[in-house]
Amino acid sequence: MDTGKVTILSAAFNQSPIRSIGPNASEINVGALADQRVSRLLDAATSLCSAFTEQFFPDEHMNFLHSDFVTTENFGMRHTSDVYLDQEASKALVNVMTSAVFFFLTSVVHGATDLFNLHRGHGLTESQKMLVDEFADDYIATNSGQSLKNPFVIHLPNGEEATEIAVQGHIETAPEIETKTREYSGLAELDGAVRHQTVILLRLVEDDIDANKILKIQANSAREIQTALYIAHTDHRQAQVRLHQVRDGQKKLHWRLDEIDAVTEHQRPEFSLVQ
Repeated sequence: MDTGKVTILSAAFNQSPIRSIGPNASEINVGALADQRVSRLLDAATSLCSAFTEQFFPDEHMNFLHSDFVTTENFGMRHTSDVYLDQEASKALVNVMTSAVFFFLTSVVHGATDLFNLHRGHGLTESQKMLVDEFADDYIATNSGQSLKNPFVIHLPNGEEATEIAVQGHIETAPEIETKTREYSGLAELDGAVRHQTVILLRLVEDDIDANKILKIQANSAREIQTALYIAHTDHRQAQVRLHQVRDGQKKLHWRLDEIDAVTEHQRPEFSLVQ
């Protein structure tokens, strides 16, 4: 391949953020130039390329870049946002990067369409496909359902087959699943509750990870909220609770209440002063 810029992808936008308003002046639409959601998507593709090279092409020390370009053409100014190499690379690496980016983008963008070949095979090894899936799952979890306001086309010119992806709509939505991560059974100090959110505020007394943090605990009923409010207004403010923590489809952690009871006098811990 020729030395110089090697484009992995080029996102082309229908409307340039820069408009000529005279022979020596241009107008810049800053909002269109700095679409953060598109930038995050292409930054993620850049990170994927770097991870692929490090894992599968360790002898090729490549530096992948993401930049915006505005070029003057016969019909006006053309705005693109490119992921590229600024140095020579092997054809094998460019082919794999192109395939990886293609399947990453079509995995995370809802309804993304291959404009050239609707039956493309991925051409990646099992371990390479697993890395793409990992990046895609993480991206969807962080950016679930975000809209991409203006349609654009992503060109992938240097793989085994040149292709284009039509992008319009939104990022895929993370699955509404919850995975239990841990449990807690012990004393808690009540700080109150929020009735309309069915949330109890408390601190775990016997937990090394979240000790002294005010946690929001999702309750199941008005009765549990009433119990929490009652305990929060006692002198000791302590309850015996059973909780479990879950990770949702967006990889966020939440506490759920299983049981709450007021602490009787003999259940409260005893403290003594050491002289």
